[in-house]
Amino acid sequence: MGIDSARLQLDYCKVTSPIGGVVEAVNVEADGMAAAGNAAYIISNKDSMTVTFGVTEAARDALNVGDHVTVDRNGATYDGIVTEIGTMAGVQTKLFEVKASVAGAGDALPSGVSVKVSATTEREEGKLLVPFDAIYFSGGDAYVYCVEDGMLVRTSVTVGLMDDTQAVIEEGLTEDSLVVGNWSSRLRNGAEAEIVSVNGESAEPSGTGDAQETESGSEETSDAQSGEGAEE
Repeated sequence: MGIDSARLQLDYCKVTSPIGGVVEAVNVEADGMAAAGNAAYIISNKDSMTVTFGVTEAARDALNVGDHVTVDRNGATYDGIVTEIGTMAGVQTKLFEVKASVAGAGDALPSGVSVKVSATTEREEGKLLVPFDAIYFSGGDAYVYCVEDGMLVRTSVTVGLMDDTQAVIEEGLTEDSLVVGNWSSRLRNGAEAEIVSVNGESAEPSGTGDAQETESGSEETSDAQSGEGAEE
């Protein structure tokens, strides 16, 4: 028994790293006390870094191991893969911990730095897209201006997923709708409009397309975006 106990104690004196890499921090000293739960050494493998971030329950339910994420630091972006999704929310944050592996970042992602992580938690296909700047809001209700028979028509819409540049329109428009794409505080329902281009291309003499706002009277010329079905 004494020999077995000595061998066991000797095994406790051997510290083996689970990965190869660079020792970045040492938290123990020879002949010193080691606190339970504290890492003795912090070792980084620059070939594959792990990013840890918190998400809401709804986002957690939409994520799966193997999903792609984008990691952004100082304007540089790196691809990552979700490797672990927590099953219990944090006591303080109420968020679920998610880990993603980022390969090939090297010294550009030092240990302990803060990064921005983006992941797709919802996806729409075959939906109608319009520029985000084309949408106006009043009292929580969304609307756009369409060009119909040479007139501006305020049209109520139901907005789905959106980002900084585009928005999905669930209801209110069709693929044939001509939506004014340039924001202006002077657009008014019923004002006359002249379409000069559609989706950035010059309009035919018949007058369908994008328009630029003018200073003259009540007549408006506006940039129109045809309501093409698109995938987000």
